[in-house]
Amino acid sequence: MTTSQIFFKPDDLNLSTSTEATVDEDDGWYIPPWVPGIAGVGMSVLILLAVVGNLLVIISYFRDKQLQTVHNLYILNLAIADLFLGAISMIFYADFTLKSWNWAFGRVFCKIWCVNDYTMCLMSVLLILLLSLDRVILLRNGAEYIAKETKKVAMVKISIAWVIAFGIYGPCVIFWDIVTGYSVIEKENCDAEFIRDLHFTLITAVFELTLPFIALFCLNLVVFIAIRNRLRIFPKANDPAGVHCDRSQYMVDERVRKPDGETHEGESSTEHTNIRSIDNPLQKETQTGKSQHSGCNDCSRFPSCSTNPITSKQTKARKDLKAAKSLAVLVITFFICWAPYTIATVVLAQCDDCLNRHVYEFFTWLLWAKSSINPFLYASQSKRFKENFFKLLPFLKFCKKYRE
Repeated sequence: MTTSQIFFKPDDLNLSTSTEATVDEDDGWYIPPWVPGIAGVGMSVLILLAVVGNLLVIISYFRDKQLQTVHNLYILNLAIADLFLGAISMIFYADFTLKSWNWAFGRVFCKIWCVNDYTMCLMSVLLILLLSLDRVILLRNGAEYIAKETKKVAMVKISIAWVIAFGIYGPCVIFWDIVTGYSVIEKENCDAEFIRDLHFTLITAVFELTLPFIALFCLNLVVFIAIRNRLRIFPKANDPAGVHCDRSQYMVDERVRKPDGETHEGESSTEHTNIRSIDNPLQKETQTGKSQHSGCNDCSRFPSCSTNPITSKQTKARKDLKAAKSLAVLVITFFICWAPYTIATVVLAQCDDCLNRHVYEFFTWLLWAKSSINPFLYASQSKRFKENFFKLLPFLKFCKKYRE
């Protein structure tokens, strides 16, 4: 559905016969009454997902010690930033939007809201960069990763990211109108004073979208190349379980150690017959081949069982590839959510009438939708997070059983 089908000019509407549409006095667009209702439902869903989803991530991290790793420490801080966006930015802006862009919370709180919004949005970008960098360091250092990348090192990086995020936007939001000596924001509106400064908007667009996207693309490209090379080094093994068991050898050993007619408790007569006939070289070779391809369920029972190190490393590489794909999805989601808003902001800074306000508000909520999506991206790549989500919200487990 195009914009013209929802919002139409006054010349296209017979005012004497229309009592259903409401008019937006700012730009003269007439809005059908069902649009605010659908918008309100959509905003409520995004807010609920952002708040509940990120709270689940935070609670899961603190209640489960197995989740308290360096990598998940970055995820924890990303969830905290997204929670602030959902609980503060999205809630108050929903009220502002549904009241036809009428800010009712005062100028001081408007600045607090702007500091929170701009800081948390930039912080989420920086944390996604740290997540990608952490994956590259893990692949490059291997076993040395645990010794080098400790929680203290991660906390230092995260603290620097928080300082950068607040240091860029905090002073600008608070002191911009004081330094310039005037305000460009109307009393009933709420936005940062620099929103119409083209130069500042271009600079922030470069640092928030262009450079991070290039960095994320390069980091994830390094991750994919490293994992691809690892999969080439460790080709696919014959035994998918990574275990080879010479069951026939075990049977021969048992025959030597035990007198004829004595078997393990619960051992079938067929298996005992196979033990007696194992002296046939052809039959022995056939049984040995079958046993190696079939694997064994209880390697502790068979002395000849051994784990294939190549398959074990290949399994680890495939897990890394799955994690890299999940991280790539997070990066793509970041670009889809951020790019329209950033481009629209630059356009509006140069020309107020070049973009319809309703379209711009849609891009704003698309940007915040990232905070609602992120928790589900974590759950999809982490079985441990998913298990904790089911424990914290029992109805999720019921839904899973019902679906199965």
